[in-house]
Amino acid sequence: MRFLVISTNRERTPWPVPPVGACAIATSAEQAGQEVRFLDLCFSRDPQADVRHAVRSFRPDAVGLSIRNIDNCDSVSPRFYPTDIRREVFDTLREEGEFPLIIGGPAVGISPGELLEFFGADYAVIGDGEVAVPLLLEALRGGGHLRDVPGLVRRESGKVVISEPARVENLDSLPLPEPHRWLDLRRYAKFHGAMGIQTKRGCALKCTYCSYNRIEGRCYRLKSPERVVREVEQALVQGGMRSVEFVDSTFNIPMDHAMNVCRALVERKFDANFLTMGINPGAVSEEFFRMLGEAGFSEVSMTPETASPRMLKALGKGFDRAAIDRAAAVARRTRLPVMWYFMFGAPGETEETVRETLDFIDREIPETHLVLLVSGIRIVPGAPLEQQARAEGQLAEGQSLLRPVFYEPPIGRQRLAEIIEQQMRRRPNCISMQDEYMPDALLATVSAVHRFFHSKKPLWQYLRHLRRLINTFGISSHALSQGKLSKGAA
Repeated sequence: MRFLVISTNRERTPWPVPPVGACAIATSAEQAGQEVRFLDLCFSRDPQADVRHAVRSFRPDAVGLSIRNIDNCDSVSPRFYPTDIRREVFDTLREEGEFPLIIGGPAVGISPGELLEFFGADYAVIGDGEVAVPLLLEALRGGGHLRDVPGLVRRESGKVVISEPARVENLDSLPLPEPHRWLDLRRYAKFHGAMGIQTKRGCALKCTYCSYNRIEGRCYRLKSPERVVREVEQALVQGGMRSVEFVDSTFNIPMDHAMNVCRALVERKFDANFLTMGINPGAVSEEFFRMLGEAGFSEVSMTPETASPRMLKALGKGFDRAAIDRAAAVARRTRLPVMWYFMFGAPGETEETVRETLDFIDREIPETHLVLLVSGIRIVPGAPLEQQARAEGQLAEGQSLLRPVFYEPPIGRQRLAEIIEQQMRRRPNCISMQDEYMPDALLATVSAVHRFFHSKKPLWQYLRHLRRLINTFGISSHALSQGKLSKGAA
């Protein structure tokens, strides 16, 4: 069977992300005996033309489409991606032929039934696609039954039916994703893209706003450090990438696993930039940060989300303010650049609770660290916050959450946006989600200079100097992201 895999993501903010998950599906399908071709639309100038060419030249029997994000989770400047994907990709595929359209990816894990209907796809897959997709293709070829495919979303008697998803316990048994075979990784490197690698799947935490455990399960399934090193080696040696980002929702839980991964990286002595998102402040120690430095990490992201004791409980973070204070003390003593994430707008958020977090930033976070301030919390289907919003009457009966809906706290989202704007003007190292955008030409130029000098400093360390200059001349705090550097630009 000829199977065409299309990565539909075209978002490149703050930099392009290689679709490693879609590559894993392509490799798994190929190893199961299918003939596979891959189309990556991230850098496409004419997606419709590229889709037509792929279909006409390959003549697929089935098409798998990876959907990375539903929206950008930005309450100030929201963007809903499926509309463009449907117009540019799905409508074009339907015009070109009759073959099953199969959707998957993180977005589908959040809203499988609604996205199946929105795109008019034939099937959706949730859970571990490396298992489900080869079984589905075999069933479509006549060698199996659809009812035996785990995580399959399909229509039956006019209703959407969802089977229990596959959760592979031994992740080491899965094929390596081999992104260097399916992608032009030089283009990602040109725009400072990092190869994303998971050290585990699933999450046992209970944050009220999050859907991660809905996508990958509520139990940790750990890759061995040896498997992680193999994926890193593949990205750096065969893929030619310089940077690897560990994209676990929380890298340092379980702590012993994170430490073992770091020890394996120390032993291999890779010449690379390692970075990680999701450092949980509740599990931070001097030894852990020392090990990160020895392993070759060039930056880490700390995710307390808030420094208000009341908001920590409202967000279900599972640690207290004292843990954040200890983590901040450790971070100040480390040489590693740290990027902090704070979100505002949880149930019960007031000016007082906002001030508690801003006071913490002023007292505990040095200007050499970056602080991302997020205004507004997206209500995700299935998260505990959805239940609370419905109980409070913020959502109409039966209201869909496919398109972005943001929780309305007591302080009001408009007032939140005003406070964050004021904070950014006071502190050059504070940015909002709108400031994560950088024009392609500027990003490519900065990345080229970064590579030329073999710098391991994160690009954002230079941002505060530019922000200070912008503030000095009274330019809009979002001038860089808007590509407007003239005085008084809106």
